[in-house]
Amino acid sequence: MIYIRKVLENSEDKNKSPHEVLHAEVHELLCYAVQKEYNEKADKLTMRSMEHGKPYFVEIDQENREIISDIHFNLSHSQDMVACVVSCQPVGIDIEKIRRYNAKVADRILSDKEWNYLQSSKQKDKDFIRFWTLKEAYGKYTGKGLGTDFKMVQFWWNDCGDIYCNDHEVKVFQREVEEDYILSLCIKKSPGNHELTNKWIDDKIYTC
Repeated sequence: MIYIRKVLENSEDKNKSPHEVLHAEVHELLCYAVQKEYNEKADKLTMRSMEHGKPYFVEIDQENREIISDIHFNLSHSQDMVACVVSCQPVGIDIEKIRRYNAKVADRILSDKEWNYLQSSKQKDKDFIRFWTLKEAYGKYTGKGLGTDFKMVQFWWNDCGDIYCNDHEVKVFQREVEEDYILSLCIKKSPGNHELTNKWIDDKIYTC
C-alpha cells in the first residue's frame, strides 16, 4: 500500500530545516503505515541501511539475532509532499513536484530513445519528471540509488498509460498527484502482479 501526506505549513519546526521537517514527516508516515498494515510486528522492527543507503527492516529473534524482515518499504519526499510504500516484495518509490526541466540533467540520465521522446513532447517539464521519478524509483528498488546507470534502464509508455521497463524483472506504475506531483513505483515482478495495468495503482494509494 502507498501512503501520501501533504505537509501542512504550521507543521514546520522553526528549529529544523525544511529537509529535516520532511524527513521527520515521512518517517512518521512510515510508522503509521506499518502500524496499519502490520500491527503485530510494528514494535518489533528496527531500521537499518544498505551499502548505498536504502533502508530496510530487521527483526530481533529470541536469541537476540537480527533477521531481515519480510516487510519491504521505501520513502520519498518533495516540496510539501511525503510518500511511503510498504510491501511484501522489494519496492522503490519516488515523488517529485513538476518543475522546469534541466536539459543537462536530462542528457545525463536519459537514453537516446527517451531523449528523442522528450524533445518531441509538448509537455517537456512533466514528461521529464515522469522519466526522472521512474528512474529514481528503480534505483531505490535495486538499492543502488544515484549509483544506478540511469541511461541503461529505459522506460516507455503507451496511450493507455501503461508503463514498461527494459528490465523485465520489474513492474512499474505511475500516477499524477494533485496535478503538480508525479509519483512512480517500481516493484519486483511476481505471478500476482505480472499482468497488472497501470490502473492498479489507483486502489493502492491512501491519502492521510
